[in-house]
Amino acid sequence: GAVGSEGGQRILWNLVEMVRSIVLCLALLPAVAALVQQSYPASISISPPRAAPLRLRGGLCDIDPNLVAKGALGISGLNGALMSLAPAKCGEMYGVEGVTPFSEWLIESHGNLFITLALLAFLTVTGKTSLTHAFGWCTVPIIIGHVKTLLNDTPKKLGFDAGGQYFNLFLNCALCYSMFNFETATCINVMKGWAVWLTIMGVWLAVSAETCAKAWGCHSLAEMDLVLLNNMGFYLLGGAVHIFFLAQGESAAKAFGYSIAPFALNLVNNQFISKTNQKFGVTLGSQLFWLAYFIAVAAGTLM
Repeated sequence: GAVGSEGGQRILWNLVEMVRSIVLCLALLPAVAALVQQSYPASISISPPRAAPLRLRGGLCDIDPNLVAKGALGISGLNGALMSLAPAKCGEMYGVEGVTPFSEWLIESHGNLFITLALLAFLTVTGKTSLTHAFGWCTVPIIIGHVKTLLNDTPKKLGFDAGGQYFNLFLNCALCYSMFNFETATCINVMKGWAVWLTIMGVWLAVSAETCAKAWGCHSLAEMDLVLLNNMGFYLLGGAVHIFFLAQGESAAKAFGYSIAPFALNLVNNQFISKTNQKFGVTLGSQLFWLAYFIAVAAGTLM
């Protein structure tokens, strides 16, 4: 009876924490969006690659989906900056245990990816530049990350092959160049091709992180390293979804909303299905916050 009572109290407490996280997230989104709006008051939609005008749709309770997206990408961008600039401190904040030097490098790489996706969302939602130029600019954080890794001789220090870093650096530089120099129609096809590439890599990492890691020259990784690589697979899938819908002519806010799905799926799996988070000490509160964030973004941009 006592065990059952404790279990019931734990479930009730988790529900309370989730409700608090949802309220906090909903409160933060307009605040962050307001800050962005003060600097960039315009909310002009980028011309889609198709001639037909996009249908205008409101968010939940007629909330402007662009406003929701601005607030959400602000939070995501700040999180990415923290991960990129202070990966060890970020791990401590989330309560992660068993972080290795390779894990810290992966957390930094995750941060660069989050900054990239936030930058893509920001430029497309605010309409400050064309879709193809926005995509070109969003490759810069990834390029900087690869250059930093190679200049600091990180592959040698952490014991993995540098070839993959040179390959990805070349791909991203070529991608950036094409977005600023090729015809729009060609760039849209390149974006779709990049979405396919991210999908292939994302699925590979999500299904078999260790096999994918070995193919890229990373051997003898710790369990925590493999978990982070598995997470990266879902993040790449989120990027693929985002890019694909933008290339298809979907509105910037809705494309951002659709991209949330792989991130949410990864969180639900780690927290409630595989329970990987509990194994490595990830705090429940942080995961409930991000779950609330995903729910708020989906409701505000898609419904």
